[in-house]
Amino acid sequence: MAQPDAGFRVIGVLYQEFVVRCRIEGLAAVVPDLPEFRRMLTRARAGLGSDMAGNDAWQDVSARASLLPEDMQGVFMMIARAAKEGWPCPSDAAIARAYGSHSLRRARRLLTYIEEQRLIVCQLDGGDGGR
Repeated sequence: MAQPDAGFRVIGVLYQEFVVRCRIEGLAAVVPDLPEFRRMLTRARAGLGSDMAGNDAWQDVSARASLLPEDMQGVFMMIARAAKEGWPCPSDAAIARAYGSHSLRRARRLLTYIEEQRLIVCQLDGGDGGR
């Protein structure tokens, strides 16, 4: 995910590159399968570290996220992290990137969908125009 375009590449290609790099580093015996790689990628796109996985609060967030399609779960977790940390809501650009897209409109539609699932509530802050 450190490469600038990695967030926008096809998961299959990212997985192949990941496997090759693991082999180069001598880690071929511990390479996750594709479904586990998808989960790892979702957490990485959302900016979540592996240390959060064991936290009870994050297990609840993960359970709620599992109600969404797999490609949307990282966005939900990113928003949940911002809320937990008291940070502002991520920008449309950050949401789009976590979703693997450049489209700000797609990011806003994604938020609408997650809100329709009753997992978040979106409100505009009248003071500074933030969400």
